[in-house]
Amino acid sequence: MLILGEKYKFTKLDEDNLIKKLKAYKQRRIYGILPYNNYMTNIGTAFSDTYYIGKVLAPNKFNDIDIVKKLMKFISF
Repeated sequence: MLILGEKYKFTKLDEDNLIKKLKAYKQRRIYGILPYNNYMTNIGTAFSDTYYIGKVLAPNKFNDIDIVKKLMKFISF
């Protein structure tokens, strides 16, 4: 499994020979997180990313979490 952050462009995955060699790429187990640094750190997005990573890594422990609802809660204060 591979989780890529904001600096990697997902549209170019198929062009990256190093990425294409990874087991995660071959199994299509690559996930992206929302960018949280753009002029300032967005703590709400960083928290939402953490919940998303939890759902990916331990889905049985985060199955009751709705990522979109969590994100909206964090960014709508």
